Amino acid sequence: MEVESGSERFRVPKTSSQENVLVNDAVPASTKHKNKRAVSIFAEWQRLREVKVPVLDCGGLFKDYDLRKVTALSADIAGMDGLSLNYWLSKFVIEVAKKSGGRYSPKTVYGIICALKSYLEEKNGSEALNPLDVSDER
Repeated sequence: MEVESGSERFRVPKTSSQENVLVNDAVPASTKHKNKRAVSIFAEWQRLREVKVPVLDCGGLFKDYDLRKVTALSADIAGMDGLSLNYWLSKFVIEVAKKSGGRYSPKTVYGIICALKSYLEEKNGSEALNPLDVSDER
């Protein structure tokens, strides 16, 4: 059976609001939940951490960094530059714990960082820092 017109083959163009709904619906609910949970954990850590400014530890990991350029921890994670994100995520990974005080498994910590990466990509698009990519030296 031949189709005379292409109207059945192709869909009607979508409006930008319809496209946004389609993109939003393309992200699985479980991914949205994990991202929201990870951002919530990070935000709680930000709020409860006593030292909110970068501190130079003698012989520490960041001894060669210009810590004057690292933003305070009170900044929104999506607005942090690469240097600040590297500094604070390294502290977060070391300090994050369950509500009971127990340590998360390495797999769980990795999952939290992956969810934060996904959140950063959602907020900042292709400009988002990839904390899991060693070659991303921003």
